[in-house]
Amino acid sequence: MPPRSVRGFRPSVVRDLREQRGLSLAQLGEQLGVSRAQVWQWQDGRSVPTPHNLVELARVLEVDPYELFDADPQAPSLHDLRVRQGLSAKDLAEKAGLSYEGLVHRLDLGRGPAEVPEEVLGKLAEVLKVDVKAVRDACLRSRERRPT
Repeated sequence: MPPRSVRGFRPSVVRDLREQRGLSLAQLGEQLGVSRAQVWQWQDGRSVPTPHNLVELARVLEVDPYELFDADPQAPSLHDLRVRQGLSAKDLAEKAGLSYEGLVHRLDLGRGPAEVPEEVLGKLAEVLKVDVKAVRDACLRSRERRPT
């Protein structure tokens, strides 16, 4: 999966919400600054929005971003926290001043170190706008949920 994509995107939810709000593909695309075809590809499951576009999609559809992808709002993974902020793993690494390949990408996939240094947790928490405990717990969940 490309690093800018969203795992667990729910295309049928986008279609249902768009229709409930009486928006055409073109109208939704216009509000998002993307083409009608792009919106169709998302809601048909042929492509996945970037985290930034997913957050914008949630804003226009007036829902929490967590409703548009498989996430547990009560127990989010690191992926879930960063997507909710509209960030790719590379964006998160850059904003936190951390290594993408060597650390953030691995943490996002649940393959990072079991013990994440407090300094790293603090930097991630600041960017993700949550407390350090939330990031620590999210990193642990990422490890528990990682694909085998």
